[in-house]
This record gives sequence, structure tokens and C-alpha cells, in this order.
Amino acid sequence: MKKLHFNIKKIFAIISKKDAKKISTILITIIFMVGLFIILLPNINSVDVTITINNIPPNEPSDPEPYDGKLNVTLNPTLYVFVSDSNNDTMDVYFYNADDDSLIDIDRNVTGRGIASVSWLNLDYDTIYEWYVVANDSILENRSEIWSFKTQMQGNPPPQNNPPVAIAYSSDNTALTGEEIQFDGSMSYDTDGVITNYEWDFDDGGTSTEITIFHTYSNEGIYNVVLTVIDDDNAEDTDSLSITILVANYPPTKPIITGPKTGEINKTYEFTALSYDLDNDTIQYMFNWDDGNEVNTSFYKNGTLIYMNHSWDTFGEYTILIKAYDGKAYSETSDYTIIIGNILNIDDIIEGNLIDGNNDDTYDFFEDTDSGKLTKVIKYNETTYILDTKGNDKWDYVYRLDTGETSDIDEYISQRVPGFDTVTFIAMTIVVIFVMAIKKRK
Repeated sequence: MKKLHFNIKKIFAIISKKDAKKISTILITIIFMVGLFIILLPNINSVDVTITINNIPPNEPSDPEPYDGKLNVTLNPTLYVFVSDSNNDTMDVYFYNADDDSLIDIDRNVTGRGIASVSWLNLDYDTIYEWYVVANDSILENRSEIWSFKTQMQGNPPPQNNPPVAIAYSSDNTALTGEEIQFDGSMSYDTDGVITNYEWDFDDGGTSTEITIFHTYSNEGIYNVVLTVIDDDNAEDTDSLSITILVANYPPTKPIITGPKTGEINKTYEFTALSYDLDNDTIQYMFNWDDGNEVNTSFYKNGTLIYMNHSWDTFGEYTILIKAYDGKAYSETSDYTIIIGNILNIDDIIEGNLIDGNNDDTYDFFEDTDSGKLTKVIKYNETTYILDTKGNDKWDYVYRLDTGETSDIDEYISQRVPGFDTVTFIAMTIVVIFVMAIKKRK
């Protein structure tokens, strides 16, 4: 028997209030689809339906007013609570009497970060009341803890004024110098009046009386930002934020390297490295010599040309890696290749070196001593090498080991085989290369 697994994933990515009415239709459609599969495929013995609802419940309501344990509360208080939702969904906030779980009232369509409030009317004197709230985003909900307050005694005058509650919010707690940070005091509230003044102190000499303001810092440091709110009865409250400001940093430039392209074993060679830092920071250089040795220099003044020496004790091709560091960030890594091997100097109609890079008694490269450029060579026979000194894939010179003489390739051909043109010689060379390649494969 076949077994069908019918998986429905992410039917709801995030279901907001406006989608809530569609839930029943979606569920009916799912049931119909599953039934259709069962009818059309009678040999299916199971249907596995997975529905994932990617919705985060509202955060636990907090910051009640009257605050927990408050005394001498009026007989018709307004209840306030702060609610928020990670999906920024709007919420219906239900206020309950904790004594019997009866509903006091509902504040509907509260924003994803805001204050919900209802009035609780006709309470008794000198009585302790307990209450809680449930924030519901139409899919999931979260309940607060239980809070309590005690109403005023009979004959006592109502309290003169409840101070406002300051709530300071920032778009970032960490930023770079010169970057804007948004500061918002709009979540602040007053239970029995209105807030008339907002005062920001940014701890760098800057202030503002706006409810919402953008501010930038010029220097690194930790700043204690204070919001003071004042109500219509001149009562006030403060809230503070800790803001960390870092200095913007540019990494050093990719190092420029100079040095020889070839060398011999156990011989010391000099290399230079140069990098610049736009912040004028001091620079440290890190060398990896590709032979198991690494060196970190001291910190040098920005733009200083540094010199480093190194030698290798084994034949081979080495890739030197160098990067610069300003104490905060690394540059891109530069690489530089040097071939360490047997070197045969040519000082004739051309000047340069033949390089045996793997110590197999066969020269692999020609180095132009003026430009430092490496080009390929071919061993034509035991005493003769064909050179491409320009690196343009055209053979231009022939060097003889037995005589130490260098000849132009056309002149060499005419001397060796009168009437034998360059094309024929190159064809023979290709044959030699092909034979050598076959031997290497074997």
C-alpha cells in the first residue's frame, strides 16, 4: 500500500487581524483538498497535513496604572497598561476583575506598541481590587500578572494629582559617530491629565523639547539620555536610556608589495610593504611566508614603507600573504609569488635567469632581470632551451647550455638547417611538447 504524506507548510506566514475572517474559509478548503485526495486515491492509507502558523503572541502586558499596591485610588479610576506585539499586530486588550474573572471592559485596536486603557466605575470605598489584562492579536494572546490597588476611604478627598509616566524609546542603543538615532517619548502618559512638556537631555550638551527627535553624536562614549515629562499640574517623571557611540573606522588599504620574483635556497631576500589608513591610524603588517613562518610587525606611522627579510630552505613556489591592521579592522590580503630554485644567469644578447623551480635539473622559467617578468621555456634537447622572453606565446630565442650562447630563433634555424623555416621548427617543438606531456601522464 502507498502512503501519502500531504504537507501544507506556512499556510499562514503571519495572520493579522484583517485575515482573521478568512480562517474558516481556509480551513474548509484544506478539509476539502484532503477529502478529494482520499476519494481519488483509495489506496492511500494516511494523509499527513502540517499547518504552521508563524505568529508570535503579544508580549506580556506591563507598567500598570494604578501601579500594583497603590493606595487611595478614586472610585472611578482609569486603568492603564503598556502592551506590545513583536509582529506589530494591532491588539484587543481585555481588562478583567481578578476576583471573579468578570470583564471590566475592552480597549480595541491598540497599536503594536502602545497604551491600553478603560474606566472601572462605581467602586466601593476602602476596598482592595485585583485586576489583570489579556492582550489578543486575533490569533494568539498573552496575559499579565495580577495587580491590586485599594480605593480611598470614605470622606477622604481624592488625590490631588497623579504624576505622569515617562517612557523613553530609541531606535538604536549602539551607533557610530555621525549616525542619526531616533528618540521617541510618545509612549509616555498621564492617568488624570495631560503631558504638557517633553524635555530631552542627550548628555552631550544637546537638548530638545520635541516628542520625537533625531540626534547625532560627534564623539565616542556612553551617553545617559534622560527624558523628563511634565503634566498640566506641574508634576513630572523621568526615564533614561544608555546609548553607546563608537567611532566609525575605515580599514587600511590593501598593501602594495615589492620584492624579487625568484631566488635561491638559504639566501635572504628583501621585501617591502606599504598601506594607507584614511583615519590616519598607525598600521601593523602581518606576513605569512608560506613556509610555516608568520611575522607580525610593530605598529608604524600611517603610510610608512616597511622592509622585511626572509629566506627559504626548500625549492618551490611560495605565495607570500600580507595584510594590514589598524587596531580595529584588517585590510584586504595581498599576495606575492616567489620561485625558489636553481638559477642559471644568462648575460648575452638577452639578460636574465633560467629558473629550475623544483630541482629536477630542468629549467622551467626565464626571468627578465630588468622587468622581473617570468616567462615559459621548453627544453628542446639536453643542451638546448627555447625561450619566450616576451610572454606573448611566441618563441623568440634559443639558449645552448654547452656554449652559453643565445641566438635569435630564426638565426638558429637558418644555421642549423638551411631552408628550414620557422613554421616547421615550431611544429617540431609542438611535437616535442606533446611527447613530453604523454610521458608525464605515464
